[in-house]
Amino acid sequence: MCRVRRTPRAVRRAASVAAAPRLLLGLALIAGCGRSHPRASGPLTFEELPDSATLTRGEPLLSSLQASRLPGGAMRVAGALRLPDGARVQITVSEAASQRTVKTMQVSVDHGAFETPPFMAATGPLPPGRYRFDVLAYFNRAWQTDQVLNETSDGRALRGQGLVPTPAGVVLHVTEERSL
Repeated sequence: MCRVRRTPRAVRRAASVAAAPRLLLGLALIAGCGRSHPRASGPLTFEELPDSATLTRGEPLLSSLQASRLPGGAMRVAGALRLPDGARVQITVSEAASQRTVKTMQVSVDHGAFETPPFMAATGPLPPGRYRFDVLAYFNRAWQTDQVLNETSDGRALRGQGLVPTPAGVVLHVTEERSL
């Protein structure tokens, strides 16, 4: 009869292999054999968002947008918005045909107006052509100050074209094109 000498590693491996069926049986008992039990829950509720039909009623929030070229070829964008002082707005300038973004800037509204600093493309002055201007503002704590959110009831008190309710808050998005 030949005796096989077992090393401590082999003993541990044999013990873990023998324990595996017992572990699986224990997990199956804990899991409840796959049956789900109904959970008690509260009444069904719905998040109330502003009615998008009423948000877009009224005068446009963006009442003017001017893009101009400065000596040397730089561009500047200015406009008038019916938003409180300090409201943060993002202006994105894109080539209209290719949709390629040329510049994105954030500005603050001051006395109902905004103005970007002069800018150029990374390669220099922007060539003559048609450009798209996107005006974007989120009415949430990440974008606006407490004062702006209080004055606009988190954007829900605003009315005008381009307002959209989202789960993250009210968003203003207006797009215009100009040839320069």
